Amino acid sequence: MDDPTWFPQPLSVANAMVAHGRVELLAHPLSQKYLQMKWNSYGKYFHLANLLLYSVFLALVTYFSAQLMEMEDVREMNDVMVQEMLRRNHSHVNKTGTINLLGEVVKSKLSTPMMYMSAVFVLTYIVVNTLREVLQLYQQKWHYLLDPTNLVTWILHICTIIMIAPIFMGNHEELQLSCASITVFLSWFNLLLYLQR
Repeated sequence: MDDPTWFPQPLSVANAMVAHGRVELLAHPLSQKYLQMKWNSYGKYFHLANLLLYSVFLALVTYFSAQLMEMEDVREMNDVMVQEMLRRNHSHVNKTGTINLLGEVVKSKLSTPMMYMSAVFVLTYIVVNTLREVLQLYQQKWHYLLDPTNLVTWILHICTIIMIAPIFMGNHEELQLSCASITVFLSWFNLLLYLQR
C-alpha cells in the first residue's frame, strides 16, 4: 500500500455491483447519491459533448443524403428529357453527349465544398467511432455481440462508409442511394437509443 504509483480503479465498488447483478445495492440511497455526484461532477459534460458531436454528425449525414437524393432527381429528369428528345427524333441530339452533360451536372453537385466538408467530417466521425466499437468489442467480448444496439451501430457505420466513399472517387453509385436511406434512418434511430441511455 506504500506504492506511490498505485491508484484505485474508478468506480470499482459500483462496477462490482453491476458485475454481480446486485441491483438492490445499486438502488441503495448511498449508491444513488454517489452515482449522482459522479454524474454532476463530470458525467453530464461528457454526455452533452458527445450528444453535441452526434448532432453535428446527424445534421451532416442528413444534408449529405438530401444532396444525393437531389442529384438522383436531376439524373432522372435528364433521362426523361433524353428519352423525349430521342422519341421526337431530333437528329442533332446525341444521347452520349447529353448523358455526359448530366455527368458534369452531377459532378458539379458532388464537388461542392460543403459536400466534401460534410463527407470528411462524417468519415472522420465514423472512423473514430468504429475504433471505439472495436475497443468495446475487445473489452466486452461476447457480451458486446449480444447487444442489438451494437449491431445497429455497425450497420450504420458500414452504410455510411458506402454512402460517403463514392464522393472521393468522383462517381455516383445506385447502392449509394440505398445506403443513404439506411444511414439516415439508422442515424435518427440511434439518436433515440442514445437519448434513452
